[in-house]
Amino acid sequence: MVYNFPMRKLNLNDNQQKAVEHISGPMMVLAGPGSGKTAVITARAAHLVATGVSARSILVITYSKAAAQEMEQRFRLLYNNENPENIPPVTFGTFHSVFYRILRRKKNYSLDQIFNEGERRTLVRTFLSEMNYDMDDEFLSSVINEMSLVRNELHDISHYHSVTIGTEHFRELLDKYNSYKLDKNKIDFDDMLCYSYEMLLKEPEELGFWRNVYTHVMIDEFQDVNSVQYETVKLLAAPKNNLFIVGDDDQSIYRFRGHVRNSCLTFHQTTRIQVMLLSKLITVLQIPLLNAQIT
Repeated sequence: MVYNFPMRKLNLNDNQQKAVEHISGPMMVLAGPGSGKTAVITARAAHLVATGVSARSILVITYSKAAAQEMEQRFRLLYNNENPENIPPVTFGTFHSVFYRILRRKKNYSLDQIFNEGERRTLVRTFLSEMNYDMDDEFLSSVINEMSLVRNELHDISHYHSVTIGTEHFRELLDKYNSYKLDKNKIDFDDMLCYSYEMLLKEPEELGFWRNVYTHVMIDEFQDVNSVQYETVKLLAAPKNNLFIVGDDDQSIYRFRGHVRNSCLTFHQTTRIQVMLLSKLITVLQIPLLNAQIT
């Protein structure tokens, strides 16, 4: 099916237009509130389709279900037609929804196997009480957040020192929690991310399948990406690296670049990344992208 996309009706400024018309290779767009980043992301998805990229191969990731739904609705409005058959089937989703889809294809997880946050809080509270910790909700949240941090930043627990409870107690807590999930055949939201990454890292055939499914990836709110999210996206995007990432330019470009390194925005060799402000085009930067382990 041919999808008609009237780019001229979008009223984009010069830099928005340049971002939208970027087709292949990596691009980083720095965009604060009100800068038109949603218009750029949705218009670029439409422009990719108009240039011949399969709509089903375009993946747009943002951080909440509401944001993904809003972005998809904005995309639909570009075509001035509510008939789903006339809208290109671009995928809009959150990291969790996309990674769960990836994981589910091979591992056959069902929705009733997902350990929700309420269940998690109850279980962790029980384990901490058994370890003689008196706690309020704030303390419980801080422990659970640290558990997620260890998983999502891919820390080696044998070298990690807890900042909320004693290190040995923290390791004991993780052992109990993980054993419980294994015994009950459950996964939590952190597992969706980490298991997807581990599967793609270890199973070349599965990685190859998803690389063919999604050839062009766009990520919104990139400044909030964690290590496992980006490492998984990096695997999916290689070797063509058709990544279009959008972050908040409240941070200076140097701080943003620092965050890129901390988040392991790395490929297997140094790559030239075009970096753009929606209000101003910056010089193309040579950012060293290291073939390194996460630290």
